[in-house]
Amino acid sequence: MGPKASDVQKAGKKVEDAVLAMGPLKTKEPLQHLADVRKAQGMSRSKVAGLLGISTEEVRRQELPSADLFLSQLYAWQRVLNVPAHELLRPPDHGLDPDIAKKAKLVRLMKTALSIAQAAQTPDERRMTAMFIDQLDDISIGLSNAVNPWPSVGKKRTFDDMGVAYDRRINGETMGEE
Repeated sequence: MGPKASDVQKAGKKVEDAVLAMGPLKTKEPLQHLADVRKAQGMSRSKVAGLLGISTEEVRRQELPSADLFLSQLYAWQRVLNVPAHELLRPPDHGLDPDIAKKAKLVRLMKTALSIAQAAQTPDERRMTAMFIDQLDDISIGLSNAVNPWPSVGKKRTFDDMGVAYDRRINGETMGEE
């Protein structure tokens, strides 16, 4: 007669606890390069955080090359970045796969074309940008439906503008200095 089901469950739980107690893999070698792929795709951390349903701080932590992620986390990144999972594991010194690098360039081109289309004012400008977007769609089918234009919030600063950083100066008192 074989072992009882409850004994097998207890043994499985002990193995699981032992694996979790070992903690993450300690290595100097990079385990993944999520940040490189995200940047190549032209995506911000906040955009990725929203798509993954996690905080931007957690995205930053997961992007550390030494971060030991669960497979489910890696596959979630794969879906968000729309690249094969093995590309996320490729060491950064090997660079991106040429096909992925080409796609990332096309994504950035399409974002730029869509941004230009938003700003087009004359019929000629609208016609030319529509033609350009169609040509990009011919190269990478349906890309215009999967990509948004670059963000364009607020007004452009001039060199004379000091910006928010100037307005929010920190003085010694704020930092606890006397």
